[in-house]
Amino acid sequence: MKKILKTDSFLLGITYAVVIPLLLFGIIFFFNDTDIVAKLSINPKVPYLVSLIPNLIVLRFLFVPFKLDKTGRGMLAITFAEFLAVFIFIR
Repeated sequence: MKKILKTDSFLLGITYAVVIPLLLFGIIFFFNDTDIVAKLSINPKVPYLVSLIPNLIVLRFLFVPFKLDKTGRGMLAITFAEFLAVFIFIR
């Protein structure tokens, strides 16, 4: 498992960038009835954008201490595409 996490691969970065926001969005969707999430959900874009925040944190740790450039680039590309998709398709 450690070897997979330290692999420098563009495809692995894409996988990270898709799986991490899906997990967090699932948690946000599951707790959608609570008051905190209801206040965040005034704008329909907010839960999607909040679910992308962990990508930025993971990106920082991929580039700086681990020097996984290909993985970071894949993750950066997909995260940017996800941000654009939220602003274009979510109203």
